[in-house]
Amino acid sequence: MATTTLAAAPKPKSKLRWLQFRLRTLLVLMALCGVAVRWAGEPIIAARQQANAVAAIKASGGCIYQCRGKPIVPGWMRRFYAPNACISVSHVQFDENSGDAEMAFLVDLPHLIRLVICGSHVTDAGMAYLSGLKELESLNLSETQLTDSGLRHLTGLTNLQYLNLTDTHVTDAGVEQLKSLPQLKLLQLDGTNVSAEQVKAVEQALPNCEISGP
Repeated sequence: MATTTLAAAPKPKSKLRWLQFRLRTLLVLMALCGVAVRWAGEPIIAARQQANAVAAIKASGGCIYQCRGKPIVPGWMRRFYAPNACISVSHVQFDENSGDAEMAFLVDLPHLIRLVICGSHVTDAGMAYLSGLKELESLNLSETQLTDSGLRHLTGLTNLQYLNLTDTHVTDAGVEQLKSLPQLKLLQLDGTNVSAEQVKAVEQALPNCEISGP
């Protein structure tokens, strides 16, 4: 009697490959959706954060300007916003009654170019909020409670061109740190405890910088 041998059933490789393909496709689509959401969401978040910071600074008596601002929202989104909400804040002037609490609002104004804090109650602690303002060109800190400790937060502001430290508590040790500011063109030290020797040392390190005072 002949023996019949049954052939082994083929493995469902085609179905497995199809499932793997669908899973990879799904992962790619999820990644692309994440990129799209981030691309569209970041400008919205930036505009909202700036609006909150502007409102807080105005409420504390400060002034803001956008004369040299840059677009922070893509063109196709601008129809959904007020014109001022689409342009970055370029200039801020704090009220003389402002202090370290108001300085925290600067974190949401990364494109700031000019900042005036003169005559305020800002201390070294508030200076920490300046370290992220990489586009800052002009900074007026005159008549504040600034000491040498606060100046360390300025060393990374390599676009800074004008710095007013008139009537602050800075000394030679603090001004020494300003040698790391290659674009500095004007440094005002009137009414400080900086020595003539230190002024000469800074002039040698920054030959294109004009120094007034002390």
